[in-house]
Amino acid sequence: VDSLNAAVYAHAGPVLSCVRGLAEQPYKVRAAFVSMAYNIGPHGFCTSSVARYANAGEWERACTRMAEIYKTAKGKELPGLVRRRQAESALCLQGLREGR
Repeated sequence: VDSLNAAVYAHAGPVLSCVRGLAEQPYKVRAAFVSMAYNIGPHGFCTSSVARYANAGEWERACTRMAEIYKTAKGKELPGLVRRRQAESALCLQGLREGR
């Protein structure tokens, strides 16, 4: 658990740095972004369309985009990655709706 916590914190810093205004977003939005970065790496996340949409202030589009990308490995769509991206997207959208 300690190593997982350390890994999550290690990914949170770069994500908070590359997405302006993320620190002020609801915690579920922040959690979804960090979860995705944990899976695809901070560089991959920070150069993704999700980060670009968020930086443009298009938070809802950023959240929906999460379910559309990074679902493949070696060119094949994987059911586990599809579920993960859908869950991250849903969490992000829920955070926007709840506003907390």
